[in-house]
Amino acid sequence: MKKVTNHNVPFSKVMDKVVFVISGIQNPERRELREKALEMGAKYKADWDDSCTHLICAFVNTPKYLQVIAKKGRIVTKQWINDCHSRKKLLPWRK
Repeated sequence: MKKVTNHNVPFSKVMDKVVFVISGIQNPERRELREKALEMGAKYKADWDDSCTHLICAFVNTPKYLQVIAKKGRIVTKQWINDCHSRKKLLPWRK
């Protein structure tokens, strides 16, 4: 049976418009975050490009962080992925 979100969006489509990169997080946590996001329909990229929408970042002022800031990308923490996953919906990327 498919998981369904509060807004009748299938769980597997919650993040269907999210293309993310992970920076500063090591395995096994990195793998777990990637799996959660992919389960919600996000797409993963190893490096930031123009198709990316979100950087899941552990530290500020890293080269990837600064690159994403310059490109006006969305920078989120690992907690954002965990919260979206546990609440089964796409949460605002800013608080």
